[in-house]
Amino acid sequence: MNRPVEHLDDWLVYVTATRLNPTTRKAWEIIRENKEIPTFEQIETFMIKRILALSAVDAPVQDQCTCLQSSGTEDVNTGQCF
Repeated sequence: MNRPVEHLDDWLVYVTATRLNPTTRKAWEIIRENKEIPTFEQIETFMIKRILALSAVDAPVQDQCTCLQSSGTEDVNTGQCF
């Protein structure tokens, strides 16, 4: 690879990427803007965004419906509807 070994980014990115499930690995490959070797910061940012997006999608629908049936207002600190 002819890359300096001063930093472990290359190795960490490789190990992290090979441990991703196939769907996430495909998303990682798609979002890479260039084909240069990515940094660990880039894959870490990708994983954080992916976790947040998947968490938002997996939010319980029942809780959302309860808020809509009441006043539709949710306390951001407690998550309770009123």
